[in-house]
Amino acid sequence: MSKIIGSIEQFDDGIRLVTINEAGDTAAISINDPTFIERFTDFFDWFGKGGDEITSFIEQKEGEELTLDTMAETASKRVELCKKARDRIDELFGEGTCKKTFGVDIPDEVCIMEFIEKMIPFINAAFEERGQHINRKYSRNRKGARSKQRTKAELIEDYGSGTEV
Repeated sequence: MSKIIGSIEQFDDGIRLVTINEAGDTAAISINDPTFIERFTDFFDWFGKGGDEITSFIEQKEGEELTLDTMAETASKRVELCKKARDRIDELFGEGTCKKTFGVDIPDEVCIMEFIEKMIPFINAAFEERGQHINRKYSRNRKGARSKQRTKAELIEDYGSGTEV
């Protein structure tokens, strides 16, 4: 039989919410997730490269006659990029973030970039708060850090003299 020996009160889950529409829906930033910043910057780089690839594709087609096939191929590349971006944004900020923010299933590139650029100050603020919390918790000025720490030589000397270590 298991026995409860205590409970953790008011544990901070590390989720910081940003209101993303007039209905009060929110996007979540997880400051306890050490991979969040890496995934966010990877998304930013990936999305920029995807946009560059589409621009390059369009530039290659500029000298050619504009046909429905070319337009459909360009649109298909854009939609594929935007679908993947939607999925990655929803993974970063919570399921349904894009739908709640833009009101459409697949937002275009401009909407996605505006959203990401508007989230950067909130992400910075959330992780700045996390950094301050860590500094307070592990600062040399905290109570435990101010206690006299004996050096190795002092410990050896005390041991050799028979005083308690």
